[in-house]
Amino acid sequence: MIIRYSGYSSPKYPHPSSMAEEYRRRLDNNVESLIENFRGLVTVSKIKDRTQTSRQALQSSVYATTLVHAGESLLKLIAELKLSLTLNDFEGINQQVDATSESLKEKCDDVDTSIEHLCSDVAAALFELENHYAQSKWRHPTPDGAANPPLLP
Repeated sequence: MIIRYSGYSSPKYPHPSSMAEEYRRRLDNNVESLIENFRGLVTVSKIKDRTQTSRQALQSSVYATTLVHAGESLLKLIAELKLSLTLNDFEGINQQVDATSESLKEKCDDVDTSIEHLCSDVAAALFELENHYAQSKWRHPTPDGAANPPLLP
């Protein structure tokens, strides 16, 4: 009875070239473990002798447990590969950051242009309102009793 379990403990800071080899080795070990344990589970599931059923049930349980562990190990490997790809894809991340930065700069320029137009519109409207007020009958006299001088000559 051969039961394989491929557990893994990763080094803290692996070299990038050895990381790919390690992932490949782990993948091969996990797939091989899955195949062997599934084959063993199928072989043990055949009842040959009624006196050996408890031993075969135990073997089936062990094969099934090891099969589940190998599957979980494969899922962990997939998660690590995704994380590694995400963290080590500096070129893609930099391109995305550059594109986002460029679009934000364009939006900032658009906002600056809009603010300049609004400032000139508000200044023109304020100037017009001041002229209307200076020429209106509702303006208040100065404290010395003379009329307010017009803002424009």
